[in-house]
Amino acid sequence: MAAAGCGKAGGERVESLIGKHWHHLPADEVVDLLDGDKGRGLDLFKVGDRQRHFGPNVIVGEKGQGAMVRFLLQFNQPLVYLLLAAGAFIDLLAAGLLWAVGFHLLAVLLFAGAVAVGVFAFVQWRRGL
Repeated sequence: MAAAGCGKAGGERVESLIGKHWHHLPADEVVDLLDGDKGRGLDLFKVGDRQRHFGPNVIVGEKGQGAMVRFLLQFNQPLVYLLLAAGAFIDLLAAGLLWAVGFHLLAVLLFAGAVAVGVFAFVQWRRGL
């Protein structure tokens, strides 16, 4: 039965590799311990037995943050804080000076710059996915 699959002898040999640093062993020794063939790999019976025993060979990714949370996190940067603070300061300064329409425009441009930084960073993050 061990020759046809991951029976008692084959399963014990595979289990013995789990605790070892198998990546430091010579390739021929690892192939021998796994009851494989260097040219053909594992036969279908061994593959099926090992999938039943160890589970499928898949990597399960972690659930990431949503797009809205990632977008809002783009504004958690010192440059954005500086732009928002400068915009708020200039807007408050302009509120005391009724004739200073240009200051209101400057404040709006600073706020728009902060939003542009966040949008640009978010787009770059999405491209990296």
